[in-house]
Amino acid sequence: MNALARRPWIAGLAVVALFFLLSLLMTWPLVGDLTGSVIGWPGDNFYFAWLVGWFQQALQSGQSPMIAPPFNYPEGWNLAYNEATPAMALLGLPFSLIAGPVFGYNAALLLSFVLSGLGVFLWVRRITGSAAAAIIAGTIFAFAPYRMAHLLGHFNLMGTQWFPFFFLALDDLLAQRARALRHGAMAGLWLGLIALSSQYYLYMTLLIGAAYLLGSLLRDRTAARRSSTWLGLALAALVALPLCALAAWPYVQLSLAGELPVRSFEEVRMWSASPTDLLLPSPRQFIWGPWVDAHFDRRLWIENTLYVGAVTLVLVGLALALRHRAPGGGRVIGLALVALIACVLALGTDLHWMGQPVIVDVPAWLQRLHPYPQTFIPLPGYALLKWLPFYGSMRIWMRYGIFVILFLAAMAGVGAAWLLSRVGPRRAPWVAAALVALVLVDFSQGSLQVASARPRPVDLWLAQATPGPVVQMPIGLSTGPQQMLYALYRRQPFVGGFFAAYVSPQFRRVGPLLQSFPDPTSVATLRELGVRWVIVDLTIQPDSVSLAQTAAGLGMRLATTIEGQQVYELLPRE
Repeated sequence: MNALARRPWIAGLAVVALFFLLSLLMTWPLVGDLTGSVIGWPGDNFYFAWLVGWFQQALQSGQSPMIAPPFNYPEGWNLAYNEATPAMALLGLPFSLIAGPVFGYNAALLLSFVLSGLGVFLWVRRITGSAAAAIIAGTIFAFAPYRMAHLLGHFNLMGTQWFPFFFLALDDLLAQRARALRHGAMAGLWLGLIALSSQYYLYMTLLIGAAYLLGSLLRDRTAARRSSTWLGLALAALVALPLCALAAWPYVQLSLAGELPVRSFEEVRMWSASPTDLLLPSPRQFIWGPWVDAHFDRRLWIENTLYVGAVTLVLVGLALALRHRAPGGGRVIGLALVALIACVLALGTDLHWMGQPVIVDVPAWLQRLHPYPQTFIPLPGYALLKWLPFYGSMRIWMRYGIFVILFLAAMAGVGAAWLLSRVGPRRAPWVAAALVALVLVDFSQGSLQVASARPRPVDLWLAQATPGPVVQMPIGLSTGPQQMLYALYRRQPFVGGFFAAYVSPQFRRVGPLLQSFPDPTSVATLRELGVRWVIVDLTIQPDSVSLAQTAAGLGMRLATTIEGQQVYELLPRE
């Protein structure tokens, strides 16, 4: 122990190694094919693997990665219309340089587990002084079912690792007068990285962070009176501002152009969390998940899996009940209040129960003011939707649940610190290991589904063919996320793109014209777009003989057929 005290970096490396090994365990069997597979079924994960590779290509060529000229060709594509997560993409970039974009994507995901656990470990160890309790808290946060659900494809939402570092920096800023400027700069950096990970997370962190800071200043009036505190906070804002502006500017441009969607009450209402979402285990949990899935409506499980964990609740209960005797117990009420604020915001516009709005009868004496006999129960989110700028641009408010999990994990660390102090130094490591194991069992989804993200043989063939724009038919396939990654492998301009909620003006125009391919109108449209290569999926258009004859009559040459994909070359007009 004395050696570790003299060399704290050894303990730090041990914690990093522990969370890395746990990450490999909880994402099994991904480790068996980090360069060629992604977790989940083909979907957003393919898009984000493409994003890592696109950032690599764009930066190597000296262009902005936020604009992708080879996609939605020839118009180009602004990534602000979809999800761009520069901080996560750059986290994967070094690994993409080593072994390709899929490896970069997977490495960034694994790092998000390690850094999320490490950040909470450092924060809770500062609060409690107990490394073992901090490991338990870090495990709760890093492997929370919220994160395991979004692991299936929401790369941007996996960027939770900056949260604990941000709140730790705020704590240090308030506690250390001599280094307030240094910690202020670090708080600004972490906030900037949050902004560069997810615009959702930026907005949410600003609100939750303001509540946390206000509570901390009320708790520590001495810090509130120090000029160094305010200088540190000013420096935090100064450091964060350019990073936040860089992250937000593409969306500000869309807003100024009137193209940033403002969500209606009905759009966001269905994404209001229920209190039960915090208590129901993931339907993918490998033991009791099937029972949850069979007895509760979990159709929105990827978003409404906010389960905090049975071990977490027990330890939080200990922290609340024994806060006057627990190490770090003086922080419990403050942490609980911020968790409560985050919970109320996660509940959205109005109170829901089991995924359904709670409707109450309006008393007769109130019906003069409210002309309907029944009404919903509004929550603060309803007022924020109406009055707070840009709040209506967010659709899924239940994502505030990650802050509930973060602050409950910190409280659980306090409860664990008290428990470990009671069992004695010889038993404490075993009790801590048992608690970590129970958390992992409670959160584990067992062996995860993986999907191959390797290039198709047809993509490798086109990568060697004469350069020219490509389209995938039927045209609906050209908007799938898989096609983004396939196009990256081909290194050829691509007419389609993963438009998600916003279809580009060009594709809105040409998409209907290409639905009837192959016919004169669709082929004329392809010529207008400058397309050279047309890939046809024969599993959807199986009459290859008739297709080839029709295509030949329209000036298209059958170049090759590879594993159910026909490739036609659009010949120049004579």
